[in-house]
Amino acid sequence: MTRRPQLKAAVSKKDFRDTIAEMASEFARHIELSVEAFAPDLAAKKERLRRVAEADGFQFFMETYLPHYVRGEHSLFHQHIFARVPEILASEKGVRDLFVAPRGASKSTHLSLGFALYCIMRGLKRYIIVVCDVYEQAALLIEAIKAELTTNVRLQNDFPDAFGQGRLWREGEIVTRNNIRAEGLGAAKKIRGRRHGPYRPDLLFLDDIENDELVRSPEQRTSPMILIDKIDKFSGKAGSGGDPRAALLPLLQRSTAASFVCPYLQAPIDLSRVSWILCANTLDGLSRPLLDRSPSSKSPPLALPEPPPAEARGRRKAARVGGAVMARPALQLLYASDRTAARLLDLKLAEFRDLVAAGALPRRPGSAHWSGGASRISMRSCAAGRFGRKTTSPCDRHFPRGAARG
Repeated sequence: MTRRPQLKAAVSKKDFRDTIAEMASEFARHIELSVEAFAPDLAAKKERLRRVAEADGFQFFMETYLPHYVRGEHSLFHQHIFARVPEILASEKGVRDLFVAPRGASKSTHLSLGFALYCIMRGLKRYIIVVCDVYEQAALLIEAIKAELTTNVRLQNDFPDAFGQGRLWREGEIVTRNNIRAEGLGAAKKIRGRRHGPYRPDLLFLDDIENDELVRSPEQRTSPMILIDKIDKFSGKAGSGGDPRAALLPLLQRSTAASFVCPYLQAPIDLSRVSWILCANTLDGLSRPLLDRSPSSKSPPLALPEPPPAEARGRRKAARVGGAVMARPALQLLYASDRTAARLLDLKLAEFRDLVAAGALPRRPGSAHWSGGASRISMRSCAAGRFGRKTTSPCDRHFPRGAARG
């Protein structure tokens, strides 16, 4: 018996690209050694396809075509999935289901792998997306699907139109031979606007999108922090319903935040443990109700050394590159501005931590203004790479979106 490959990313971002080919080979080797081909019998093949199309066809599909992942007696969780999948597929409207089970219950195997393959083989969906906490984990699930589509002899025998490598076949993204797109994304990746030809995503798996760090304690699970920059620049416009800052008022007071009703979900949400940080250049123009709900603290201006003259920078640059002439000096100055913005943000965050440590800002969940005067830094202005070269945004270093950029 071969060792069953793990469907979870167990490597770091640095090593992932060096090991994904090895993982794909392991998936394929496991399938080759575990799945036996069907006997050449047209009548038996016709009966199998009939059973796959029946109401309990998903369970039959898992047991017949993925026997290397389904062994022994089915758990109560698996029985629930087998009963629920036909109802999901039969629904005329969008369905949102939350499946909760302990680790090792084969959630990813039965849903992100098995259910996805079932829909691909039967052509039930056109654009399938798998979203995980990090991109590496989602890419491994796509690799498992690719291995089944290129190695599983039972799928090859009964579904020749879908089996095999499609026209798009790369890490984390495929288009199958029957024109179905499957893609893996990290939790921080944008989903809105994606399409496959005329098709929008019609099957989405959110597979373990919360990491261990976010769920380590009840405080971390229920006490997020939201930062709103340049709140003094907000203004109401004609037809917009007034000043958007007024919408914050019930959220900044615990008694009303605890019974907040989301206007989109039409459901109550307890937001009383959310910490709010409102940043402004000046407190002038902010309403009294907003200030009453947010204790304010003003940070002193940053003392930065004067940059060297442009001539001196140019001489040092020429010396480093052996007398070469700078082709686009204006562009280079913009990069220098980005590096300066990164340094300012480093200093600003350190300054903010000092304010919290000194008690000037509340430690417990609540809200606070942070007014930095003329030295206030906009985090959006720190995004680098928009001047012709892709670089790392300094904001990403301080506010990572997970173990890998999705």
